[in-house]
Amino acid sequence: MNVGTALEDFRRTNQRDLVMQNLSKFRLRYRWTRPEVHIVRALRRAELFRELADSNRLLWPFYLLSRWRYQKLTSHLGLTIPLGVFADGLSLAHVGTITVNKDASVGRNCRLHPGVTIGATRGNAPTIGDDVFIGPNVVIVGDIHIGNRCHIGPGCVVNIDVPPDTVLLAQLPQQKSRTRPTWQSERYSRTSPN
Repeated sequence: MNVGTALEDFRRTNQRDLVMQNLSKFRLRYRWTRPEVHIVRALRRAELFRELADSNRLLWPFYLLSRWRYQKLTSHLGLTIPLGVFADGLSLAHVGTITVNKDASVGRNCRLHPGVTIGATRGNAPTIGDDVFIGPNVVIVGDIHIGNRCHIGPGCVVNIDVPPDTVLLAQLPQQKSRTRPTWQSERYSRTSPN
């Protein structure tokens, strides 16, 4: 790939990522004040050098260095986001445990919250469309397709296909009132002494 084209794609992707975070440009202080912005930028830098190193072996050390820095940062912050899974427009709401399978495919403008797990079953990973909001503690597993413009609420477990423009909410667990059998209630009932 041409270096100029790769750099232009890198700039465009970074700009879309910043727009998703409601920022106009990256500032050095975001490394400490906004770690979720810094981690996405490190992800994009590692993806850039991987793409460039595939066409030019002289850039291989830069790829290894950027990948090492990204892995160090992700392990420090508790994230597992492999390279090349997310399209541009990735937005992390907060730093927290986020686990994504390397075979998953996520479209543009995706917003993730802490506690999200996107995993595979039997080698089949999910495909997630564009403009998807994934709330906290969501689990998405299996060979499923999530359509564009979906909103997945907190605590959902998604293992079936989701059509476009869908809002998923987790159901509250139903609690059944438990009653003791009559022999237990009579046996353990308090009786007043006569």
